[in-house]
Amino acid sequence: MLKIDWELGEIKYNRDIGYSNVSGNSKIWVACIDCGKERWVGLVKGKPVTLRCKTCAFRQRGGGRRIDSEGYIHVRLNIKSPFLSMATYKKVWVREHRLIMAQHLGRLLFNWEKVHHINGNKLDNRIENLTLIDQSSHQLQEMFCSRCELRKEVKLLQWHIKDLRSQLQGKLEGVYASH
Repeated sequence: MLKIDWELGEIKYNRDIGYSNVSGNSKIWVACIDCGKERWVGLVKGKPVTLRCKTCAFRQRGGGRRIDSEGYIHVRLNIKSPFLSMATYKKVWVREHRLIMAQHLGRLLFNWEKVHHINGNKLDNRIENLTLIDQSSHQLQEMFCSRCELRKEVKLLQWHIKDLRSQLQGKLEGVYASH
């Protein structure tokens, strides 16, 4: 039966702790230097392979960018970032436009504060294209934004697509009716 309460620094052979098919001969019981999570870590030349757990090692790396399904850029924050509490996705990713505004203001943003893209382009995160507004103003801005030329073009294209679909549907109905 395996012992549950291991002592920090305790070294065991892999087979004694259930790692039968793992390369290397032994492991050491250590605590993550960031979060304190205890776990078995491999030994190389008598020293632990890593001092951080996988979660903290991922956060420590920082950096990285991705675009979400809504078209916003997310950036991965370093674990020591003062803006880490603004992160939402996996507690390390934050929307870039919110981060840029927070850095510009020198403070964290409240959840009710919205950062609006003036030109409607979610990928254009220059500070001169961003404005900070509250939720109700943001909804009005989204509906009636006269400055967002891109938004007007999208609405016009959506209208054209709808019109073309109805014309195509009418022609298809005419073809089927003649047969």
